[in-house]
Amino acid sequence: NQVASPTVTYTKKQMARHILKAVVVNSGNANAATGEQGMKDVKVIAKSAANYLGLHPYEIAVASTGIIGQFLPMDALLTGLTQLLEQPLQQDVEAFSESILTTDLISKIAIKSQKIGKKTVSVGGITKGSGMIAPNMATNLTFMVTDVALDSARLQSFLNHSVDETFNMLSVDTDMSTNDMVLIFSTGKYKFSLNDADEVKQFQQLMSDVCEELVLKLARDGEGADHVIVVDVVRAASVQDAKRIAKSVVDSPLVKTAIHGNDPNWGRILMAVGKVVGVKLNEKKMQLSINGHLIFQNGRPVTFDEAVLREEMKKDTVCLTVDMGLAKSHARAWGCDLSKKYIEINTDYN
Repeated sequence: NQVASPTVTYTKKQMARHILKAVVVNSGNANAATGEQGMKDVKVIAKSAANYLGLHPYEIAVASTGIIGQFLPMDALLTGLTQLLEQPLQQDVEAFSESILTTDLISKIAIKSQKIGKKTVSVGGITKGSGMIAPNMATNLTFMVTDVALDSARLQSFLNHSVDETFNMLSVDTDMSTNDMVLIFSTGKYKFSLNDADEVKQFQQLMSDVCEELVLKLARDGEGADHVIVVDVVRAASVQDAKRIAKSVVDSPLVKTAIHGNDPNWGRILMAVGKVVGVKLNEKKMQLSINGHLIFQNGRPVTFDEAVLREEMKKDTVCLTVDMGLAKSHARAWGCDLSKKYIEINTDYN
């Protein structure tokens, strides 16, 4: 988002020059569209945290989430920060995950471990988000950590890859936040061989698995959501085509509302595929399925039992498969349905 919170611009600037060693997060106030005062407040937060942690202010990341266009209540924030950092070594994953929530109904944590080479390594993540989610990396607020020893450039490369196929394929409401941020830290405890292609692949997959679990939790907790939507585009002409089509389907308000109503109105899916400009498409080769039930094939409707499929669509997760019938490329996107509750939550937000 080009109207970015100073937390984003400040943190990006510091990480371009220095190694980040801590992050301070507040919820309830986005500190976005707050002018020069907003940036001054970010710097005060970083300086205050650095004093307690024995670090330099440029080693502190700052993240905020909440309502846009209001100044931070700095007295309350600094009082809370002082109390928090009186015990800087205290470890409480649950407390942190709950403290950063806004309209979220649940905290979202994912931790996975795997033996790579001779060591068992771990990747963990905590995320928050329920609305205003349509990442274009950044996304919402996500904080990850690994015990693998990697320099910043290599760690960034692993993160970029995992984010691109997970967070960047998530959409709750097509709105991209002013405060989006994903950070990963490394404790540098273990090493694996970066010259071993299998070990590199295993670590990349471990990180992607953590990201995917977090993305699923974000989709499941979408504001007012009853269903998770998973869109698989297969046999597309290119990966880029597959990604654009999958995002178009999961973004569509008409598809979202159809799924909320357990309505197998496959014309809306076909519409969302067809409106993507510039992708290769041959309607006569396409197939559409909902939860494995074939509904459209080779340019024609397929007879199906609507009552049975409506019952199938009442399940927690609804999977839409778009088979382009052209080549071998594929992509997956995640999202959720759109309900009246979404409107209620967001009209009451202020």
